[in-house]
Amino acid sequence: MDTMSKTNRSEPSSTGGYTLVEMILVMVVLGIVGMASSYVVLESMRVYARVAPHVDASYQARLASELIQRDVRDLSGAASIATFTATDFAFETSAGESVRYRYAGTELSRNGSPVAKGVSSFAFSYLSRSGSPALTPDDLHLVDVRFVVTSADGGLPITMTVFPRGLG
Repeated sequence: MDTMSKTNRSEPSSTGGYTLVEMILVMVVLGIVGMASSYVVLESMRVYARVAPHVDASYQARLASELIQRDVRDLSGAASIATFTATDFAFETSAGESVRYRYAGTELSRNGSPVAKGVSSFAFSYLSRSGSPALTPDDLHLVDVRFVVTSADGGLPITMTVFPRGLG
């Protein structure tokens, strides 16, 4: 009878495992971590949505201003200027390249290719040595450029004055 009582006894299992309470605790902790990380991701997406249009406008404004400065500085001379109005400036560089900046609607283009979109205002001003407006290409000494690239946050104004080297 002694052998029978040993076999019918329930002894604790020696195999490792997790209890139901431990599993529930792990699930609760993972849920809290998941909620916290989803909040961080959501806030990051909101910040990106607010900042992205401004970054794009800033990039377009910087690109346009760098191109205009480079090209106008490299103007070959007064005789190479074909057009100089407030919204259209066409000339030839010292390398012989024909360049035309034109503002129409909300787009600034260089040789027909868009340089900046969402431009709300744009103006070339041409100044003589005395600082008065230049009436002919021969009077031209400085080119003043002002434009505003719009974004969701408002406008990004750009103002620059460029001295064309070829006008000496």
